[in-house]
Amino acid sequence: MLWSTASATNYKTDFAYLHDDTAKLELGQIQKSEFKPYNKTLRLGYARGNTWVKVNITPNNEGDDSMQTDAPWVLRVGPHYLDSIALYQWAHDRWTVILSGDRSSNLQNECIDDLFCFEIPMVEGQPKTVYLKFNTDGLRWIETQLIDPKSLSREMNARVARISVAVTLSIALLLMGLLFALLEPSRLMQTYCLFQFSACLFTFTSTGLLSKAFPDLEPNFVNSLGQLFQVLRIHMTVLLGWAVLKSYDIAPTYRWLVKAMFGICAASMLLISMGHAHYALMASFMVFSLNPGIQLWGVFGARNIDPKLKKIFFLGYATYTLIVGFGTSAAFAIFSDHTQEASFASVADWRLNGIFIGLFVFWIVLKQLQTNKLNQFEELQSLRMLSLQTQYNDQQLKERRSLIDLLTHELKNPMGTIRFALESIKRGSAPGHEIELPVQHIHQSVERMDALIEHVAQSNQVDADNVLALESIDLGEMIDEYISEFSDATFFEFTSTDDMVIRSNRQMLGIVIENLLTNSYKYASDRKAVIRLTKEYPDPSQINSAVDMFVLTVVNQVGSENLPDESKLFERYYRHQNVMGISGLGIGLSLVQSAVGRIGGAVKCRIDNLEVCFTVRLPDNMGKTI
Repeated sequence: MLWSTASATNYKTDFAYLHDDTAKLELGQIQKSEFKPYNKTLRLGYARGNTWVKVNITPNNEGDDSMQTDAPWVLRVGPHYLDSIALYQWAHDRWTVILSGDRSSNLQNECIDDLFCFEIPMVEGQPKTVYLKFNTDGLRWIETQLIDPKSLSREMNARVARISVAVTLSIALLLMGLLFALLEPSRLMQTYCLFQFSACLFTFTSTGLLSKAFPDLEPNFVNSLGQLFQVLRIHMTVLLGWAVLKSYDIAPTYRWLVKAMFGICAASMLLISMGHAHYALMASFMVFSLNPGIQLWGVFGARNIDPKLKKIFFLGYATYTLIVGFGTSAAFAIFSDHTQEASFASVADWRLNGIFIGLFVFWIVLKQLQTNKLNQFEELQSLRMLSLQTQYNDQQLKERRSLIDLLTHELKNPMGTIRFALESIKRGSAPGHEIELPVQHIHQSVERMDALIEHVAQSNQVDADNVLALESIDLGEMIDEYISEFSDATFFEFTSTDDMVIRSNRQMLGIVIENLLTNSYKYASDRKAVIRLTKEYPDPSQINSAVDMFVLTVVNQVGSENLPDESKLFERYYRHQNVMGISGLGIGLSLVQSAVGRIGGAVKCRIDNLEVCFTVRLPDNMGKTI
C-alpha cells in the first residue's frame, strides 16, 4: 500500500537500504557499508536474511522557523506483517535498540492504526542518523515515513478510516454472500461464502486487528494465523474459480492444473505448521499470480457455456488477471528499480481483491438466476403447449374411438343379413349347382370381414381410457367355456388347480384367453396345445411380494418352416411369411399384450427348439396393483 509522507519544512529525510543475505552483519559492519538510496517504498520480493535501512535526518536551512518544535518526531514503519523490526539510534553516548514487529510482544511501538511507530528525539539544528533492521518470512515490502507530531494524528486517522472501510467491506460482502446463498443455495455461492470468510480472517490479521482485540495472544501464534489465513484465502480463490467452471465441459489440462494448485496450497499450509513459512508463502504467492491466467485459460477451453455468460467470465477473469499482474509487478518492482514508489501499489493490497471478486460472483449469480428464470419460463410454455396438444390428441382419439365403435356396431347388422342370405341361397340350391362355389367364396369373405370387425372392436376396447369394471371370475371355468366353442375341443389339454377365482375385468380376460387359444389352434403343427393354470403365492421374505399371482401357460409345437421371430411376436400385423394361407390379421397377440397390461399383468413368450410357450401372469386382485 502507498502511504503519503508528511514532509517537515525544517528537516530533510533521506532513506537508503542494504540487504544482508547472510543475516550475520552487525551494526558496526553496516555503518562502514555502502547503502543504496530509495524513496519511502522498498520492494525486495521474497528475500531471505536481514534488510538494513539507514535514515539520515538533516536540518533544512530553507525551512520555516514557525514549524520548529522540541517534540520528538515519529518514524512510521510498515506494513503490519513485518516479523521483526529493530531500531538503532545513538543516545547517551551509545547505540540503543528498540524491538518491534508482529512477532514482538512490545506494544509500545504500535500506532493506533496497523503500523509501527518509533519516537525519534531531535536536537534543533543537529543532523541525526538511525538504522532499522528488518526480517520477515513474507513479501518484503517496506514503507518508511518520518513525520512531525502535528501531522501524526491526521495520518493515523486517515489510515484507520481506510482500514475500517476494508474491514466493513469484507464483512458486508460476507453477509451479502450468505444472503445470496439463502436465495440461491448453489455450490458457487457456498464456495464464495467460504472465500469471503477467509478474506475477513486475513483482513483481521493483516491489519493487526486480531492482536489488538486479543492482546494476550502469543505474537508468534497470531503471526502464524495470519500466514495460514493468507494461504487459505489463495486456496479459496482457486476453489472459487473451480466452482465457477466445474459444471461445464472443461479441458482435462485445466483440471490437472487446478489440482496442482490445490496441492501447492495444501503443502504450503503444512510447511507453515512445520516452521517453513518463507517457502510456503512463496509457493502460495506463485499460485496467487498464476491462478487468474489459468482460470482465464479454463474459460477459453470450456465448451458448453452460454455465450453471454462466457463473455462475463472472460471479462471478469481478464480484468482480474490484469489486477494481479499489476500487483505482482509492483510487489517485485519488475518495471522500476527499488528507489521508485510503486505506481500500482494499491492493487497489490489483497484486501481490495475481495471487492472485485464479490462483484464478479454476484454478477454471475444474478445472470444465472436470470437465465434459469428464462429457461423455466420457456419450459413452462413448452409444457403448456404440450398439454394443449395432448388434450387435442385425446379429444381426437376419443372421437375416433367413438366412430370405430359406431362403425363396428353398424357393420355387424349388414354382415348378419348377408350371412343369413347366403344360408338361404345355399339351402335353396341343389347340390353341385354352379352357384355353390361363388356362395362359398362370398361366405369366406364375410367370415374374414366379420373377424376383422371383431378384432377392431376388441382393439378399441383395450385402448379405451374408461375405468375397468372388476368382478370375481372363476378363471378355470372361463377357459373351459372358450375351449368348448372350438369345433375340436379335444385339441386342448387343460389342467388347473382348485380355487382359481380371480378379481379382474371379464372383457380383458376374454380377449387374452380367446386370442391365445385361437393362436395355438391355428398354428400347432401336431394339432395339440397344452394349457396349464396355476397359482403363485407371495414369498414372506420379500417385502414387495404381497399379491397372489395366477399363471396361465399355453404351449404348442410349430413346424420348423413356420418358426416365428420371438422379438416380433407381439408386434401388430406381424405374421410369418409361410402362414399367409391361414386366416388371420396379425393383431391377436398385440391385443393380448395390451389387455394383459390393462389388468396389471405381464405376458412373455419363449421359443425352445420348435416349442412355443406363452406365459401370462395375472394379479389375484387387480385393484391392488393398479
